[in-house]
Formats: sequence, C-alpha cells, structure tokens
Amino acid sequence: MCPITFAPGNSLHHFIAIRTCGHVISKKAIVEVKGEETSCPVCFTKYTIRDIIELYGSNQFPVGEK
Repeated sequence: MCPITFAPGNSLHHFIAIRTCGHVISKKAIVEVKGEETSCPVCFTKYTIRDIIELYGSNQFPVGEK
C-alpha cells in the first residue's frame, strides 16, 4: 500500500521504488514532482530520475510523462 495515496499494492496500480532510500510508493504520488532531482515524499532522501525503478507497470513512459 502506498503510504501517500493509500493505493493498494496490486497490478491495477503502478508503483515505483526509490533506490536511494528503498521506499516504494505509487507512481501517482510522484507524478506532480518534476525536475531532475527531488526528494522522497516519505523520508525526504534526495534522488534523481535514475534512482527510480518502475514496478507493476511497463517502462513505456518515464516517470512524470503521460
């Protein structure tokens, strides 16, 4: 379950993992975050777009794009 949006962790929702801190959150929770560097909404650890791993979804679109 996403700690931000409370979306359940199933195949109906796209999730991402942040390498720098290990938190897993829904993609919806970070869609509004733009730029090359930002911080985890759970622990505020800095990460870049390269630190994001998509889970339960295709890699067709990078995070933040529609």
